[in-house]
Amino acid sequence: WHYEGVDIPELIKQTEEDGSVPYKLQYLDLRLGHTCNLKCVMCSPHDSSQWVGDHKKVFPILKSEVIRGQMAWDQKNFDNYWHERPEFWEEIFDQIPNIKQLYFAGGEPLIIKEHKMFLEEIVRRGYADKILLRYNSNGTIITDEMIELWSKFRKVKVSISLDGIGDRVEYIRYPLNFKNVEANLWKLEKAPAHIETSIELAVQILNIKHIPEFLKWKVNNDFKKLNQGKNVLGQALGGGLVNFHLLWIPTWMNIRALPKEDKLEVRRLFADLQDWLWKHYTQDKEFWETNPYGWKRWEGILDWMDSEDQTYLLPDFKEFIINMDTLRGTNFKQTFPELGHLI
Repeated sequence: WHYEGVDIPELIKQTEEDGSVPYKLQYLDLRLGHTCNLKCVMCSPHDSSQWVGDHKKVFPILKSEVIRGQMAWDQKNFDNYWHERPEFWEEIFDQIPNIKQLYFAGGEPLIIKEHKMFLEEIVRRGYADKILLRYNSNGTIITDEMIELWSKFRKVKVSISLDGIGDRVEYIRYPLNFKNVEANLWKLEKAPAHIETSIELAVQILNIKHIPEFLKWKVNNDFKKLNQGKNVLGQALGGGLVNFHLLWIPTWMNIRALPKEDKLEVRRLFADLQDWLWKHYTQDKEFWETNPYGWKRWEGILDWMDSEDQTYLLPDFKEFIINMDTLRGTNFKQTFPELGHLI
């Protein structure tokens, strides 16, 4: 936190003997509603407004109690308007002189009007050059106007959620247009140097066999900025390739649910990827041995995949995919021939 502008000694100094602290917010994590322009197949109405219509159509016909339990959503009890209340913003505006870091997620934060309004107010009050902005974005809307606004802040870190390339990622993050996101990555590549960019990948059944191809795409494109930022220890984020995390929910899409034969194939694909990266990416010790976010983390993902047999979830996977294909007019077997036998 000290590295990112939050001064720990300063916070300790402000703390009274009884543990009380002044009402000075240095870091804010803002999820300004669920407004979004995508309805990712592993998502839900909790995180995407676009999912509401699909949920109303598909939820009543789902039979699996596992799926119904994880996809339950009650619109009556869902407060999507808290961030529109004037009294909330009056309180937040009072904190602008104290803020060191802002984190935005969604929904898709770049299409939520209050997000832009907040940044413009910070600029108007003269505090932009003291604040770090962080984002999780789907990368579909990166405008010149937003880049110009970001240029006024101390530093900006834009993490693009992208789970593959081509028709596979367009299925996963439906109805994303991959060429559009690819063009926006290049737009960010040309943005001012203090606007850093990274890819955030959600590891799941739908992309685990496709990840090697995705990483080769990233290397072959020779981006100069993408995932070139450093953590506090000076290590390249995602080993300089991509950042990634495990998809846990929906459980029927996690990679532990794969049959043994598929897990063995995944192992072979990553062994081939390892050889390819050694020849075409780097032989640097930091990536292969030192950086916990380098190759060691991919090995951890594969070990986690093999650590438990959750094939009992495959009937849920099959029911969910068949119903989503029917609803959306997508074709799982055509898009993912390497996984077609699961349906």
